[in-house]
Amino acid sequence: MTRPPRLFHCFPEKAKAIFQEWRLWFSALRDFNDPFEGMPSFDGVVNKIVEDAMRRQYASRPSTDTRSWPDFRKAMEADRACVAGDCIRSLQENFREKSSQSFRVFCFTARKPDIAMWGHYADCHRGFVIEFEPSHPLFDDLNEVHYQETRPEPEKPGDFRYLKVKDTLWENEHEYRLIKTLTELDESERSDGKRVRFVHVPSEAVKAVFFGCEMPSKVRAQMVRDLGTRKIQKFLMQPDTSKYALLEVPIDEWKPPAADFGAGIRQSLGM
Repeated sequence: MTRPPRLFHCFPEKAKAIFQEWRLWFSALRDFNDPFEGMPSFDGVVNKIVEDAMRRQYASRPSTDTRSWPDFRKAMEADRACVAGDCIRSLQENFREKSSQSFRVFCFTARKPDIAMWGHYADCHRGFVIEFEPSHPLFDDLNEVHYQETRPEPEKPGDFRYLKVKDTLWENEHEYRLIKTLTELDESERSDGKRVRFVHVPSEAVKAVFFGCEMPSKVRAQMVRDLGTRKIQKFLMQPDTSKYALLEVPIDEWKPPAADFGAGIRQSLGM
């Protein structure tokens, strides 16, 4: 496995207690924002089963039925398509549920989150981003996500490629995953009252924390206190004053703007 040079995860504001708990809470596939997670294609398998069933039905047809196989198959095409479609949908839903009962996943990005990712995954900039240390043993079994236009189809039992494949529309996220079975994880009650699986995070696995520009100052101050004197870099994200960009300001260097800093400018402009 080739580890990425950088590794990030976006968190919502409600995850603010992470530096009190030092836990990564894993998710079931059914809770992901992509409805295709854990739902590989079964077209080949199902179509073969249905085709074999049709051939058996053709072989046992009454002697009065003199149709050729092509004619018989053509006549059955609508029924074949309907049966195959129902089987595939049922199989995928059951497969996804079984996968959700068997695995838990935690996702990362190898790309420093941009404005859109902050908005989508970090609670509209009210949350925070953690940069992890990819070389830490916690990430020894990190899995890179691959992107393709066709959905993977399991080739044999134990083929878990579907856990690491997504549509090309997601490829800008450069995703990596920790994929664990339930037995590999601890379980506890999260702050929202839900029982969730997790792994402990050593502080050495954390390189930096980036606080969102819309995070309430009281929340940010508490998280900074939770970090204490650990050698973890801390940045406050600030909107660039002229570009569509976010600036990383070391939190020790940041100063809030003066309450009435623009009074002189407003007066000179007659505002």
